[in-house]
Amino acid sequence: MAANFDSDLVKVATTGVMFVAKKADGVTAPKAEINTTTGAIELVAAGAYAKEGSAADKWSTLGLFNDDGVEHEFSEDTEDVKSWQSGTVRTIITGRDLTLKFGALESSPRVLEAFYGLEPGSVKIEDGGKASFKIAANAKREPFAAFFVIRDGDMLWTMHMPNAQVSEVESPKFSSGQAITWGMTVKALGDANGNLATWDITDPSLNGALELAA
Repeated sequence: MAANFDSDLVKVATTGVMFVAKKADGVTAPKAEINTTTGAIELVAAGAYAKEGSAADKWSTLGLFNDDGVEHEFSEDTEDVKSWQSGTVRTIITGRDLTLKFGALESSPRVLEAFYGLEPGSVKIEDGGKASFKIAANAKREPFAAFFVIRDGDMLWTMHMPNAQVSEVESPKFSSGQAITWGMTVKALGDANGNLATWDITDPSLNGALELAA
């Protein structure tokens, strides 16, 4: 069989967006589409989060990220089963970690909530653009739902984490020479079905991709 190469399947994440919402009882993912008029990525269905209101009422974006984009880490903890006669005979997966790491540039309520471990929607804006929130000395980080979207032309990849939490933060620097950057890592905690996340892909170039024979 001759080698088959398809340069259309080489992808570049030219832009993207991260949405966050309060956790829902279900795990049905929201849905995103490209607005054919504006070219913007928009939520068109809220999934399990649409008990009432629109998708926009349930999800908020974390806004602009720095030009490092989003780093996706996927790792496994393993344990080798060793035999007397044949050495390693099997490798057992004992755990998996899935994270998204980024630097948020917008100092918005949703970004501050994620950074300081508050529930989405807990920071309220008062008249005159005023807000206030407390940072507790002893507290647990509130889990939330995350929906990450990347785009390359007509291609959309979406990752839904129904149960996520910020596991690491990076110290922001306040100075006149650079934008304040809220660096954080979002970790998938897993849902009731044992899934960390779900990738959904809309990509016309997949129509020509080879599949393994049955």
